[in-house]
Amino acid sequence: MKKTLLTFIGGLAIAPGFAQTATDFTVDDCAATSHTLFTELDAGKIVVLCWVMPCGACSSGGTMAEATVDGIGNPNVLFYVVDDLANTGCAALDSWISGEGMTPDASFSDAAISMTDYGTAGMPKVVVIGGASHTVYYNENNVIDTLELGDAINDAIAGVGINEITSMTDFSVFPNPANSNSTNLSFTIPSNSEVLVELIDLTGRVVSVVIDEKSLSGQVSRTIDLSGVLSGNYLIRLNVNGDVTTQKFSVAR
Repeated sequence: MKKTLLTFIGGLAIAPGFAQTATDFTVDDCAATSHTLFTELDAGKIVVLCWVMPCGACSSGGTMAEATVDGIGNPNVLFYVVDDLANTGCAALDSWISGEGMTPDASFSDAAISMTDYGTAGMPKVVVIGGASHTVYYNENNVIDTLELGDAINDAIAGVGINEITSMTDFSVFPNPANSNSTNLSFTIPSNSEVLVELIDLTGRVVSVVIDEKSLSGQVSRTIDLSGVLSGNYLIRLNVNGDVTTQKFSVAR
């Protein structure tokens, strides 16, 4: 099975101004379904790879990573569990996965999906990849920070969404971060459109619906009521006639 390495920057740190890109693979999962990574990414999927031994110490990292993916609740985000050295057969791997209560989109025991393509090995190791540029948004070993992982997945989702926007311009939120009970939203649409704007948290839960209406062409402005919103990090999701983009937003009071 062939792999193509596009760009690799050793270790976990990625120097400012540079981006790590993924390594392609074409492999069968444990259900005998073929997967080509770049084909899935080019189709708009976000892929979360989680390597495990499997072992008891790896279970918490794997379940935390899957819970983060499930919390975001975006069907375009795929969670894959991979045996670290491909020396555990699929039957044993799937039995362990089931015993730990995980239900990934696919499981793999194939050396073509290698941790070392993304720096050093570690248990567990989680990598988030998205977009037609095959960008790596998250790459961590051993300790999984679910907030950082959620941010990375949402960044990947936003990156894919921004590439698809055709009917909206000048999307801005100000002030950002907000330090009071309100902030302002503004964007311009070129024609009469169905507009849905939602404030969502990093688990994908809709905190409030800001706009749900048909809007006339031109500039749309709204004040977002934050009086019942806790301090923290959020996303503002804008849907204009089916074109979706998101913007990171925080409340700091």
